[in-house]
Formats: sequence, structure tokens, C-alpha cells
Amino acid sequence: MSRKSRKYLFTYSMDAVLGLAAAIGTGNVGLLFDVWHWYTSRATLDDVKKLSKADVVYVHINDAPAGIDPFDQIDTVRCLPAETGVIPITELMHILRDIGFDGPVTPEPFSKAINNMEPEDAAKATIASLNKVWQQAGLA
Repeated sequence: MSRKSRKYLFTYSMDAVLGLAAAIGTGNVGLLFDVWHWYTSRATLDDVKKLSKADVVYVHINDAPAGIDPFDQIDTVRCLPAETGVIPITELMHILRDIGFDGPVTPEPFSKAINNMEPEDAAKATIASLNKVWQQAGLA
């Protein structure tokens, strides 16, 4: 688990981070909603449905290796978006659309396979994974 060595564990959940943002009180602080961190915190789709457009300012998408418990996932070992289907990216994209999110969505290709590719091939593979996400979510 990537949180074992962390001193302050309260900020690993959406509710905790939104509570911290509310305590700051500026009105311009929100989530960088990272689907991998959402998945590894064992949050639910219902948790995401509770968010408002103002709660989410940026989205990172990727997928997780199959067959590994969410708490045992390793932060730097991820898959391209929609590669394994472990993270329900289609459903998450629908929820984000439904709450009115219209900000940036970017991939985080922490993938050994991508890292071993030539830059142009890595870009093409990443673009193909994003196109798959958009098509599966009906956003293309």
C-alpha cells in the first residue's frame, strides 16, 4: 500500500480533501480527480455522484493492473486508460459528464510498456487508449 509510510493519512479520500478545501475557505480549491487514486482508496461510484462540478478541477485517467487488491496496487505501476477494465472509466466519465464537469482530462501512462516505446509510438498508444475511453463513454 502506497500510504503505509505517510504521516498524514486523512487526505487519501475525496471527502477528506474536500473537507480540507472547505476549511481553507477560498472557494477556489477542488479535486484533481485521479481515477487510480479513487480506485485504490476503495471509494465508490456513489461517492463520485455526490460531487459537484465545482468540486472537480482536473481529471487524471488510467487503469490498474488486474488481479491485485486495490490496497496492494503500486502507484507507479499503472495501465493505459481502458486497458484492463479494472477501473470503471466509462461509468466515471458518465458521472463526470452528468455533474457538468467540462475541464481537462489527461492520461497518466505510468506504464513500463509505454516507457519502453519510442516517443512517437508511446504517444500513438496513449492517444488510442484515450480514443477508446471516449468511444466507450459515448463522448467521441
